[in-house]
Amino acid sequence: MYLTIILLVIFFTNVLMGTLGGQPVLGDIGEMLLLLVASIIFTITILKHERIERIERNYLYLRRKLPNLLEVQTFWSMQLELTRDKLQTKSPQNNGN
Repeated sequence: MYLTIILLVIFFTNVLMGTLGGQPVLGDIGEMLLLLVASIIFTITILKHERIERIERNYLYLRRKLPNLLEVQTFWSMQLELTRDKLQTKSPQNNGN
């Protein structure tokens, strides 16, 4: 991000020097290339920040939802164990009679 700011400051300084009557350091093509590079770096930086923000948002969302999912899983696993226990206790009684 700082590189983009530096390139834009160089660009606007060059434009300001040209409008105040001095000789600009860069020509038209140099200004165009400088602005193009600054725009590309700015776009890449913004996309990286958005990706990081999306990953953090998804992480926080999952952190909020995960305990509920674990509770549901724990509940059903307990129900399954109780059902298995009931089936196991009934089986020996039936076999013993």
